[in-house]
Amino acid sequence: QKSVLILLDINNFKDINDTYGHDVGDKVLKFVGETISKNVRASDIAARFGGDEFIIILPHSQAFDAAIAAERIRNHIISERPFQFLVDISYGIGEFSSSEEYELAFKNADTFLYEMKKHKNSLRKEDKNWKA
Repeated sequence: QKSVLILLDINNFKDINDTYGHDVGDKVLKFVGETISKNVRASDIAARFGGDEFIIILPHSQAFDAAIAAERIRNHIISERPFQFLVDISYGIGEFSSSEEYELAFKNADTFLYEMKKHKNSLRKEDKNWKA
């Protein structure tokens, strides 16, 4: 049975901290974390991974399910707009069937995440660098 991991990263988080201060940066982290928590299934595992990154494990899922979940989270973050600036995220997805495959799935998700950031979230599955 496949599972999927999603890595999420807050775009321009360093700029937010530098421009508005760490107190506002902490509020952004809390907002993103709460938005993730409200938009995952009870069976999913979500956590802050470090800095401005979060990870979600979706058991018994496929990359397509994860892409839908990640876009739902991203759309909520963009549309709620609790700050005087736009908060946006990028994400990467990796599939795995066993603990042995987890490291490769994580690497794939990390690569996809940074490709999305480089392309300003316009990377699509049809692009040659898309990989789950």
